[in-house]
Amino acid sequence: MSSSKKPPSWRKEPTFLKKSQMQKKKGALYADTKSPSRKKTRQKGLKKRHRPFMGRLLKWFFLFLVWGVILGGFILGYFAYDLPNLESLKPGVRRPSITFKSFQGKTLCTYGDSQEKNYTLNEISPLLIKAVIAIEDRRFYTHKGIDLIGIARAFWINMRQKSVVQGGSTLTQQLAKNLFLTSQRSLKRKIQEVMLALWLEHTFTKDQILSIYLNRVYLGSGMYGVGAASHKYFHKSPSQLSLYESALLAGLLKAPSYYGSFQNKERAHQRAGVVLEAMIQAGMITPWEKTEALVQMFVPDVLDVKIEGIRYFCDWIMRELPKYIGDLNVQDLIITTTLDPRLQIEADKSIESALKTSTSYKDLQVALISLSLDGAVRAMIGGKSYEKSQFNRAYQALRQPGSLFKIFIFLSALESGRSSQDLISDAHIRIGKWAPKNYQWQSRGMISLKEALAYSVNTATVRLAQQIGLRALQRTAQNLGIKSPISNNLSVALGTSEVTLLEISSAFAIIANGGYKVEPYGIVRIETKNGKVLYERSPLKRESVISSEIATQMQIMLHDVVTYGRGKEAAVPGIWIAGKTGTTQQKQDAWFVGFTHHLVTGIWLGIDENEAKSALKKKKRPMGGGLPALLFKKFMGSI
Repeated sequence: MSSSKKPPSWRKEPTFLKKSQMQKKKGALYADTKSPSRKKTRQKGLKKRHRPFMGRLLKWFFLFLVWGVILGGFILGYFAYDLPNLESLKPGVRRPSITFKSFQGKTLCTYGDSQEKNYTLNEISPLLIKAVIAIEDRRFYTHKGIDLIGIARAFWINMRQKSVVQGGSTLTQQLAKNLFLTSQRSLKRKIQEVMLALWLEHTFTKDQILSIYLNRVYLGSGMYGVGAASHKYFHKSPSQLSLYESALLAGLLKAPSYYGSFQNKERAHQRAGVVLEAMIQAGMITPWEKTEALVQMFVPDVLDVKIEGIRYFCDWIMRELPKYIGDLNVQDLIITTTLDPRLQIEADKSIESALKTSTSYKDLQVALISLSLDGAVRAMIGGKSYEKSQFNRAYQALRQPGSLFKIFIFLSALESGRSSQDLISDAHIRIGKWAPKNYQWQSRGMISLKEALAYSVNTATVRLAQQIGLRALQRTAQNLGIKSPISNNLSVALGTSEVTLLEISSAFAIIANGGYKVEPYGIVRIETKNGKVLYERSPLKRESVISSEIATQMQIMLHDVVTYGRGKEAAVPGIWIAGKTGTTQQKQDAWFVGFTHHLVTGIWLGIDENEAKSALKKKKRPMGGGLPALLFKKFMGSI
């Protein structure tokens, strides 16, 4: 075979071009490509690069939209799930009324529709309608439920006056607020009220909203609706009201209890004048008509029991009602309660006079609970003014009790076998970085347990708590009805764990009644207006929580507190009294809880948490053995 034979084509050796040759070939290739084609290719490349970015953007936008809808639905559901029943707003529908009575049968207050029928605007005096719009919401027929101009104006006026003298709520917002059965101050409630206001504006005409409002608004003396108020105050239907009577009723809307008691007729008359002036400014009446109306002055002689405090009590009962009968929107109810109007009036008077003793007390808030030894609440005050704050400090506020909590340490010591005469050191004590100090107390070395309690000696109390142990202390507090969490460190001996006034007062009732369990209650009987009894309280079996011997020892020790100890300002001549003071750091809270052989009364004075930076200086704030003890003395001495 000849060796000169050519190899097959697939075995040809590769041809390697020189760099100069490659550049020439490449140049020739691009020389054949026209410029527009190159630009078109670049644009296609850019499009390919942009597509992934735009796709990602659309993808994230879609995901954000989906999750936004889900989150929005969750938030809407959170605020909407416990909104009040809106079926009752339909024309002609009347809400069931709930009438609260004292245990002697006296009417205290009413919730729901107290009037027998709902009135249309044609059945209400045009003068009353004009008066309400002029004083409460002059832009009612032009706004959409929320009046931003009105809010801005109120904000500006309040800033200039440096106090709240004007509100920005519309009539629609006020109606939304009135739809809730209980009063509550919270961000959630405010948002719900705005939601309801917008819903009302969307669902009803302006005339319908105004009609619903006038049939539901509270006008003092337990009266809801202009019909009920017209009949009670003036003995006539709302269609027959004169200009002055209309101004008087419209004036009650701002503060029904303040203007509606009519104990101070001049106050109600002046308020009517303010309403008439607003009607002049709105172009609804002339100055001459105002003058004529004021000449016909008539203020009814309805004596309203100081109903502010009673409404705190009624709110508490409203919260308790569903536990007994379930749904409240069924039929008219009459609730017989444990409240004693005489004690309630005296509690109001005592608080009012005590807070007037010094102008420095104007920033203080107050709460009072008075209950029988079996837990029946006879009087309840939840704050200085129900109209300014519906928050009930008697049972809703969790506050540090200070030295008031010491009763549980000394009770635990007695239960462990010690006696009031046993000695304990009052010397300085340090636990880690904490070193409790005594207030106005010179160390004596060894003192008796009864002296340690009477003079509220902190070092001795902490030492005693250390000896008996935190578990024993916590168990004693829980056995006496303290349901609030109790902290797990020795500072709890000086009252750092928060409790409510109702809780701590009930614990004192157990000591006062000889050691038997107490569950505070306010309802005696629930019945329909037809007389059908839905619930009636039966006497509870007496369940011993602490032995009668230990309860008696504790009564004597607490009597010493009032006889010669920190609580001697609470002593009432001729009446056997026992009790304990309590004061927290910075004097934020001042307490006194005491009892006789028949009644327990707890008093709290302090500064709300949202007003902790109050202008009330620390040195002017009361201590438990001061104003609260004096208030207790005044109240218990008056009954």
